[in-house]
Amino acid sequence: MTGALGGYFRKTKRTGQIVATVILALATIGLGFLWMVYAIVGVFHAGHHEDFGFPMVVYYSPLFITGLWFVNLIVFLITDNSIHDAAAKGNIEAVKQAIAGGVDVGVKNDWSDPPLHCAAGGGHMEVAELLLANGADVNAKNKDNRTPLDKAIQRNHTETADLLRKHGGKTGEELKAAKAK
Repeated sequence: MTGALGGYFRKTKRTGQIVATVILALATIGLGFLWMVYAIVGVFHAGHHEDFGFPMVVYYSPLFITGLWFVNLIVFLITDNSIHDAAAKGNIEAVKQAIAGGVDVGVKNDWSDPPLHCAAGGGHMEVAELLLANGADVNAKNKDNRTPLDKAIQRNHTETADLLRKHGGKTGEELKAAKAK
């Protein structure tokens, strides 16, 4: 494999899981497709053209639904949120490894939170300091226009909030008010 995806497979420890899931997904979707073809042929052979409901045959096939579940599982397995998970749990060693491995400290997860949001929400000051020292944006906003300071304040992590303020952190409302001026 070449390109970015090939690099991902070389770096991950979950390669076996991903490969097995891809094989199962393809096999399940293939069996689902065969089930649909069999159902369609059966409907036409039985002479029930007027009752033919292709969408029902497709969407209610247990194998087709299972295949879609496997596709979602593949997406879950290849989405690397390790720096976010480590930041949320306060695992500074894992965050250091991710940064050393070239992970962008501003990368957003599925909820559009950068790792600093995760660290601030968990009250993990050491991780927050590490992320800030490596270029994390102290005023990055997520999809709800909330900053890491908002997360720290919401969860009553006053020491983390003080640290973020020391580095120029503002709440989403403060940024909005400053922009309006």
